[in-house]
Amino acid sequence: MENNKIDKDLLRIMFHSIRKAEDENIKTQKNDNKRMVKIIGDFIDRKVREEIRNDEN
Repeated sequence: MENNKIDKDLLRIMFHSIRKAEDENIKTQKNDNKRMVKIIGDFIDRKVREEIRNDEN
């Protein structure tokens, strides 16, 4: 993420991944809303850390 700009492709991938997880959970009702928020937050945190690590290299 050069100059703190957000990569649009990364955002699109993250958005689609989150939507897919939400849609799947709606079908299965495996996780409640509180758990889904935690899962999504962890996913975003992991992706951001990966991007930071990639930018440092």
